[in-house]
Amino acid sequence: MAAFARLHQTALGVAVGSVCGMGLCMATLWLVLKGGPVVGPTLSLLNQYFPGYTVTATGSLVGLLYGFGLGFLVGWAIAVVRNSLLRLYLTQVKRQAELEEASRLQDRW
Repeated sequence: MAAFARLHQTALGVAVGSVCGMGLCMATLWLVLKGGPVVGPTLSLLNQYFPGYTVTATGSLVGLLYGFGLGFLVGWAIAVVRNSLLRLYLTQVKRQAELEEASRLQDRW
């Protein structure tokens, strides 16, 4: 059963959310520190999806929150889908084993 252990939805959500949030925060801070005449035109397009996000030091904190929230939802959903599919598969395997055992017992009689 250890091979088929369930994934904890909240734990996976926090893990994926932390990585996504920190990734967006670090990418924003990297562009801010790098500087230049135009700072992060491509990354600033995220403002279309994340209201309030800008390529600034303050925007990196907003990006951290948005990244964590979105990553949490994705991680949680992955765990739910994986657990559901695993439960369905194990139920199918168990039913098939029970049918084979019943068939063997029937053949003996």
